Amino acid sequence: MYNSSNLIQSKSSFYLQQTAHNILSYFHYLKGQPIYDNMLSCHTRMTDVICNYHSIGGIERQISHYGVFIQLVIEFKTMIDLMLKRGLEFPGLAYTIMEVENLYKLLQEELLKMRVYQLQIQLILKSK
Repeated sequence: MYNSSNLIQSKSSFYLQQTAHNILSYFHYLKGQPIYDNMLSCHTRMTDVICNYHSIGGIERQISHYGVFIQLVIEFKTMIDLMLKRGLEFPGLAYTIMEVENLYKLLQEELLKMRVYQLQIQLILKSK
């Protein structure tokens, strides 16, 4: 039986969301530039997924939300990399990168478990 670890609403996910907010605050003078606007969009969507995860039902929709959240984590990491290439550094960068990479791996593992569970359910239903 599958048991969700609720990574979308974990301490690591909230840390990522908070860090995105802190980066936006730190680089507020970049408002209107593509890198700032993309980070703001990522933060907004990340917040939406985190806040609304438990209001959805069904394994298919949960899998979909995990997929979206993983994409947002990738997008966030890409924006950090772009900021570094532009010479934009901020406090706690090394820890943030480590957290993002760890969370990404955990989310991928969780998504795989969810998909296996979904497959098991489908196989059981087909055998009836």
